[in-house]
Amino acid sequence: MNATKYLTTPLAAMTLGTTLVLGAIAPTAAAAPAAIPSALHAAPKAAADIIELDNSSNGSTIEVAAGDQIDVRLHGESGDGITLAWSEPRASNSAVLHRSSGGTSSDGNAWAAFGAQDTGTSQITAFRRCMPTPGAVCPRLVLLWRVTIQVG
Repeated sequence: MNATKYLTTPLAAMTLGTTLVLGAIAPTAAAAPAAIPSALHAAPKAAADIIELDNSSNGSTIEVAAGDQIDVRLHGESGDGITLAWSEPRASNSAVLHRSSGGTSSDGNAWAAFGAQDTGTSQITAFRRCMPTPGAVCPRLVLLWRVTIQVG
């Protein structure tokens, strides 16, 4: 009777000469290591991260790497003849964060995309204001949304 040993070892602990076959570990013949081209010896460049920010991100501080992308999506509110509308998000330091796109919509939403360019700190800000329809009254209130971005 040939017993099958099921995988109970993390994959990182497996060594050369072991083959994973349908959840079982089976020994294989040791092969001579293949030559690795010198271009593959260099550490691979990490892919840029995409950081998504929204209304709930207000007041936070985020650390990112140069090359990362920051996407901001702020959602407005409508009802009772008023729209609580966001302004287009802006960066306080364009040398650190470059805005590549942005805009607003009639339903109060706003968005922007930023690229982390250089080491430093920048704040992304937007303001929410009340936009009344004819005959409606708005509170005299402006809400600040702010996130601090540290590029390292």
